[in-house]
Amino acid sequence: MLNEKAENEYISDTGLQLVDQYIVLTTKKRQMKLDLYIEIEKLEKAIIAFAEKKNVEVVFGSKNQIHIKKQERYIMPSKGSMMRKELEQELKKHGKWDDVKQLDTNALNKILIEHLWDDTIIDVLKKYVQYSKHKRLFVSTKKS
Repeated sequence: MLNEKAENEYISDTGLQLVDQYIVLTTKKRQMKLDLYIEIEKLEKAIIAFAEKKNVEVVFGSKNQIHIKKQERYIMPSKGSMMRKELEQELKKHGKWDDVKQLDTNALNKILIEHLWDDTIIDVLKKYVQYSKHKRLFVSTKKS
């Protein structure tokens, strides 16, 4: 015998009740996401600290493992910002605009990290970006 779907308990509520309950639940959902984000961030920091203390790049759990990858990147000014426009002008002025394909931030990041251009232009560009060094976690299933 097929199970029947449970009837929607809200179907006979008034519009006022529906909207109020919707707001209550979406607010609760946002708070739960925020709480989870905070807990996950604390765990990530603890995992990174553990790996650094043990001088390892992989931390093992019972069924999974986490690889810690070091990442370096420059954070570019946001689209539409005055600094972004100035950065674009500098790239054009130095004849480098085509190299980053209308400010492809990944291409520009690689150029800065690997010092692919002359130091003069690199120094100019660094006025517009913020350097960030952090570690990312990658979860995978533990191999037998």
